[in-house]
Amino acid sequence: MIEIIINIIIKIIKNKKLKIFYLKKNVNKGKYLITIGNCISCHTLEGGKPFGGGYSIKTKFGIVNSPNITSNKKYGIGELKLKNFIKLMKNGISKKGEFIIPIFPYKNFSKIKKKDLKEMFFFLKKTKNENILNKKNSLKFPIKYKKLIIFSRIIFLKKKKELKKK
Repeated sequence: MIEIIINIIIKIIKNKKLKIFYLKKNVNKGKYLITIGNCISCHTLEGGKPFGGGYSIKTKFGIVNSPNITSNKKYGIGELKLKNFIKLMKNGISKKGEFIIPIFPYKNFSKIKKKDLKEMFFFLKKTKNENILNKKNSLKFPIKYKKLIIFSRIIFLKKKKELKKK
């Protein structure tokens, strides 16, 4: 009986070590992918906390402020689910089901494999929890109204199809 209990304990310990190794491996690959994706350049204010957001980008449609993507549950992605992260990265659709501002290069990320996005997500979930409030964007018509972003997507897709024909 004691041998059975010892064997069970050994299996549990081995499984935990395997999980820890797997998570560490994913976090390291996620860090690599986040680094080559250059996420920090848009999601870090000059002199600010890494991935804390607040970087302002001036566009012809107004000012867009990058969000906090640290593990913070209130202002960052701490409460974000993996499926929502993948939807955001591949399709540019928020967890609320809204189109995000076209400045985010989701088209660049749309071809990334889900397993790689998963590793990026795990890395971001392990970043230092920064309690940094997201700045509001100052946008003009039509981008100001997220429901109208669908039209920019339709126009972009038509242009893309026309380019493929040439």
